[in-house]
Amino acid sequence: MLNPNTRVAVCGYAGDAHQVTAALKMYTHHECPLTILSPEDAKIEIEGVDCRFGGKRAYIGQDSLDRQRDHLRILMTYPEKYFLINDSDSMCLSPKIPAYLYMEDILWSNLVVDNMEFRQKGYYPDGFPKLAFQPPYFMSRNVIATLLACVEGDNITANPMLAFIDHYMVQLAVKANQLWAGFIDGVSYPISGDRNSARVAWDAVRHRGVVMIHSVKSPEFWQPLADAYNDPRRNTLNPFPMPGAEPPPPPRASAAQRQALLMQQRRAILSTQRGHGLKA
Repeated sequence: MLNPNTRVAVCGYAGDAHQVTAALKMYTHHECPLTILSPEDAKIEIEGVDCRFGGKRAYIGQDSLDRQRDHLRILMTYPEKYFLINDSDSMCLSPKIPAYLYMEDILWSNLVVDNMEFRQKGYYPDGFPKLAFQPPYFMSRNVIATLLACVEGDNITANPMLAFIDHYMVQLAVKANQLWAGFIDGVSYPISGDRNSARVAWDAVRHRGVVMIHSVKSPEFWQPLADAYNDPRRNTLNPFPMPGAEPPPPPRASAAQRQALLMQQRRAILSTQRGHGLKA
């Protein structure tokens, strides 16, 4: 089996149905069971595909956080040990899910550091990680169980300053004392909304082996990335293959650098919990 004991999920709402349908081959190429998750009041229903429903339609706010919790609970009803969880605008270009993701019980995501100057003070609680966990997500059922255990009763209350699911996943990880890490082969850019971001993402796929992609909303933008991944010349040296592209992001971290990052994140979790009384 290509990816043993793994289920692929795609989260969206009825307005995303065309995106999910168009990209279906990018979710089925993992040769794993596939589940589409959507709200009770904005269902995605695709013939021949396992579709489950939970929560209410909402882009931000408490309903969106409660829906995310509901969807994680739904995934726990399946028998698989590992889960690749996409939004309707994310995907893994590689049919084979990277092996390093299976090595530890870590909440993996396209981890984005918030360096926006206007959000450095008064936006995040003091000491809270200035991060967003953007899709895809990869985690074991042990990780999901840990995240859900800390919100078994009341869910985290929506914070208007941290209004998105990307921030909710950070808050869950901190409250649950769950180790997190960013994909070493992922990018999260507004690929569908910015041509230069699309060029940089293409370069990252073609020359740095990137496979975890966000955000792509149509074949116009994800098909060139899939073609770059499948190009037999992939990873050959040619740093500026597309006119107008900016220099590529830094190279992938070494194993030692990844281990140092994980240790740093462990310390950050403990420090943040002590500072804010967050407990599972």
